[in-house]
Amino acid sequence: MLYTALLLLLLASTAASSSSPAASSNLGSNLVVVGSSNVDIFSPIQPTLNQHSWPSPGENIVLPQSPDNGASIVAGGKGLNQACAAAQVVKHYAQQPVAGQPAAGQQPLGEVVFVTCLPTDCPLSDILVDTLESCDVTPKILSPPSSKLPGLGLVFPQKTDVSAIVLSNSNVDFPPSTPSVLKSTLSSCSVLLLQSEIPWSINALALSLSPKTCIKILDLGGSFTPLPPTLALTFLTMNESESIRLLKSLNSPPLPPLESSALILKSFPNIEYVIITYSSSSVILSSRSRSLKLRPPKINYIDGTGSGDCFRAALSGKLYVNGWGTDWEDVKKAVEYAVEVASKSCESLGAQRLKVIGRGGGQGSEAEELGFGSRLNSMKDMQPKGFRNDLESWIKRQTEIKGLTCIDFNYPQHINPETDLEEVKGWMGKLKTGAVCLRYPKKFVGGAFTNVEERLRREAIELTKEACETALKLNCNEVVVWSAYDGYDYTCTTDYNERYDNIVEAFREICEAYPDVKVSLEFKPTDENTRFFTIPTTGMALLLTRDVGLDNFGLTLDFGHMIMAGENPGQSVAAVLRENKLFGVQLNDGYSRYAAEDGLEFGSVNPKMALEVIFWLRKGGFKGHFYFDTFPLKLDPVKEAERNIETVKKLWKMCEELEGESGLESVWGDWEKCKEKIDKVMFR
Repeated sequence: MLYTALLLLLLASTAASSSSPAASSNLGSNLVVVGSSNVDIFSPIQPTLNQHSWPSPGENIVLPQSPDNGASIVAGGKGLNQACAAAQVVKHYAQQPVAGQPAAGQQPLGEVVFVTCLPTDCPLSDILVDTLESCDVTPKILSPPSSKLPGLGLVFPQKTDVSAIVLSNSNVDFPPSTPSVLKSTLSSCSVLLLQSEIPWSINALALSLSPKTCIKILDLGGSFTPLPPTLALTFLTMNESESIRLLKSLNSPPLPPLESSALILKSFPNIEYVIITYSSSSVILSSRSRSLKLRPPKINYIDGTGSGDCFRAALSGKLYVNGWGTDWEDVKKAVEYAVEVASKSCESLGAQRLKVIGRGGGQGSEAEELGFGSRLNSMKDMQPKGFRNDLESWIKRQTEIKGLTCIDFNYPQHINPETDLEEVKGWMGKLKTGAVCLRYPKKFVGGAFTNVEERLRREAIELTKEACETALKLNCNEVVVWSAYDGYDYTCTTDYNERYDNIVEAFREICEAYPDVKVSLEFKPTDENTRFFTIPTTGMALLLTRDVGLDNFGLTLDFGHMIMAGENPGQSVAAVLRENKLFGVQLNDGYSRYAAEDGLEFGSVNPKMALEVIFWLRKGGFKGHFYFDTFPLKLDPVKEAERNIETVKKLWKMCEELEGESGLESVWGDWEKCKEKIDKVMFR
């Protein structure tokens, strides 16, 4: 059985020039982790969170056995967690073909080597060694002179964090042979990862023996020792509490994030980068010339145990497999990747969370891995001979679209409580449900959530809850709300604030009733049904997300709607991604005419706007599917959907070339140079 570090790896692919092993300068060299290894016991006792508490003097507490309070024993320790996690990154890339080489002659990446101290005659150590070997880590085991036990950890998972008590044992009992083992191991090291759960003398020794060109990463987690001012590192990483301890050692009170990293860099002139993680709120990356604040994606938080280890492992692994150095753009990409990995690791419980999936956020996910859906009603257009024009026929026609991965259903237009959902799933074949989208019947012509009649507002809310329930039955967790009627036609006829409050209250009730469903509003400025919508712009929609104030409420942005609102779609997408509120995108195109929604093919009218939208979706780490809300009418809808899919894939690949150190961001503010770079990828 595999006992492994706490990790959900999003192995984000990047452009071939940067992510392929062929591009790596680390072929044949090793990623070396020197650190602790513990046998961790996950305890059900959470003294401040439930009825269980620490025993008072002389008291014994016996918990009845149940699935909720059973303890578990797993392999752990910062060093082991990070070594196992980093090995999964290396393993993934080692399986990728090297461009221009036959598989048989492909030069492999090196190994992930873990140096640790363990009593090999202790049965508990077997758990740790088995874990390392099952994760493809090469262990270098040092025998402690006196310790008879490995490190032991008592772990208390809590609501948004984790606490632990660690008995160091063999982790602080390194033998006299340590220098010679480290010298031989580090001779072929290109990335070195250290932690503070082992004596500082061992870390200092490893740093002194590592090659000058080696990337050196120190995790401050563990026992704190004041750092020497001459310390030379590529990265010093820490969480908020660790940064406070470090600042205290520098005779400084706690400081705001950017001031903290600036003081640390000033105090340690031989450290290139400082990274501070602030729980689930933000990550600060700082060098001597610039800083960046990264916001982790919104997640369904379950357990944060080991997420910091996931972050350090993903950072070191990404730098290693890509052969990256210390260039700002490369470091930024690696940190963005690590933030995604660490965030997603919190969505599962306990120590068994090893899962590799293909698509990661923000930095060049392969175009072939993107998800696509297309408007089901468009399947009614240009009907082939003998077409029955019913739900089954529309669905089966969509299964013919090359590259389509999912179907978005309108509720209650396509499906309703009377629909046999199992039959629908059968018609879908390999396609999945992308989202369930609200289409309120004409009885709500006076408004759905904004109707002046409380009875109708209540019906609209209940209808939306039915859609959430239906989505879950279709193995989908996305519901998109677009109401053709939530607005007004004439001025001086509406209490705008009351109608807005009605919408806030409705979404709160729905989202609280279905916390596992991502509910999003699709705004629109105007429509033949409603001349002025209550939520007519991206800015107003973002205000709504803040007032609703729930993690599972966000926005779906429609390209054509943003154009109708007089917005630049790229800017709108960037703003919503900044707030981690972009749940969905609907792609199409059209001319900028008031109240005209043309629903043309994506990129057909505004190709540069389309390119910029994809650029920001990549940059912001969008992970939803792309839905084409188009109206082919006079075109074959199957072929039109296929062209839309190919357009997005082409734009996605173009944007790969616009990223990086010499990409579009390097010339922002200079229109001529920006145009030159854009023209280079768009007009070959």
